[in-house]
Amino acid sequence: FYFIHHMSEVNSKGLREEKDRKWEQIQIKAFKLWINSTLEPIGHKVEDVEEDLKSGVNLCFFLEEISHKRLPGKWNKNPPLRVHKIENLNIALNFITKELGVRLVGIGAEDIADGSLKLTLGLLWSLFVKLRIETINEGGNTAQDGLLTWIKNMTEGYRHVNVVNFRDSFNDGMAFAALVHSMDNDAIDFDSLDPSEIEKNLNLALDTAEQKLGIPKLLDVEDIMNGNIDERAMILYNSLFFHAWNADEEKRRIKNEKESIADELARLREENQNFKQEHEVLKRESDDKDRRIAELEAEVAYLRKVNGESNALIDALEEKIRVLQALLDENEAALREGKDGSKGVGAGADGSGADGSDGTGADGSGADGADGSNGSGADGADGSNADGSSRGLGAGITDQAERDKLLKDLEARRKRIEDELNDLRKQVAEEIRKRKEQDALIAELRNQVEKLRSKEIVQSQARIGLDVLRNNLEEHLEDLYRWRELNRIP
Repeated sequence: FYFIHHMSEVNSKGLREEKDRKWEQIQIKAFKLWINSTLEPIGHKVEDVEEDLKSGVNLCFFLEEISHKRLPGKWNKNPPLRVHKIENLNIALNFITKELGVRLVGIGAEDIADGSLKLTLGLLWSLFVKLRIETINEGGNTAQDGLLTWIKNMTEGYRHVNVVNFRDSFNDGMAFAALVHSMDNDAIDFDSLDPSEIEKNLNLALDTAEQKLGIPKLLDVEDIMNGNIDERAMILYNSLFFHAWNADEEKRRIKNEKESIADELARLREENQNFKQEHEVLKRESDDKDRRIAELEAEVAYLRKVNGESNALIDALEEKIRVLQALLDENEAALREGKDGSKGVGAGADGSGADGSDGTGADGSGADGADGSNGSGADGADGSNADGSSRGLGAGITDQAERDKLLKDLEARRKRIEDELNDLRKQVAEEIRKRKEQDALIAELRNQVEKLRSKEIVQSQARIGLDVLRNNLEEHLEDLYRWRELNRIP
């Protein structure tokens, strides 16, 4: 029994030592990667954590870079003696405890100077927890709980994945595979994984994380499967995913900003080109409108000239109408006088035939008859009557024909004058109609000219606005170029 118990203690001690040894190896690999990611950009590098931190130089450089502060006191960048190395380490440890607020227990400058691997790793682990784990904040949780919450959020909805702790939630490899897939969907075909193929899933997830995400393969697959991984190692390894995601998110943000700036520049260039084209179109339209205005103004001037000539013609026609109207009035007056005279002549002929016969017979013929009765009274009376009647009738017929002819000529003349007056009135009406049409056309042309001038004013204002906008765009482009240069965006 004693032997069995002793062997059990030996095996347990051996397992603990093996576990501690692997934990040391994980820390060495992780911390060296962390330190070198900070030191290499400034020309320094740690090859051996135990040896390369003894002088305190790399540790001081590392602390200044990760804190973005200068260490208090003057430290020696090339310490020739041990005492100078210890001074550097004391400055570094004081900065860690006082400035960074890291609690160090049982770790002194001499321990680091003497190359104590355990205490050196303990120092780096405390520093890592402070700067890389306690800074995690997710869903109201911080440090380890915040990291666990972040992993749960990243793997939510994945089948066969249920992250509840760092001890055994990752042993089958599905949580790691889901985490890798959530960070890069093209890295792993998660749906093709078989949960029963634990070793295959773990190797795939850890190898892909190293190849695609740049996360070193710190853990041993067999130890994960057997549950022999130190919980601190699991926390450290998972924190690398968190910081890789954040670093990648920053890269994505910068990339998106670059793309956004490029898109904005392209959009502004396109808008500037469109504005130039619109400006050219407006200029051409303005030139066309100027030409059209000149043509319309020339047409208006021509119509005004024609209108003036039409007015002169109308005045001449109206004057001619007045003259013809006067002639017509005179003609009508003459006609009326002729008709009145014709009536007087007709009455006189009848009176000579009746009154003249009686008068002649009574006064002349009677007297003559009386005188002629002494000789040839009967013949004298008959002769006087016959000759007198013949002469009176011939004179009446001749005068009446001349009057009828005169009346007929006057009537024809009156008709011609009336026809000419009607033609003149028609011409005047036609000229007045044309003049109204010309006035309407002139008014329309003036309206078009005013519209074109108003539009030209608007286009002129638009051109001014386009010029101002173009200047603003060019200034904006210059600001974007300067911003890109300041942020060193290619």
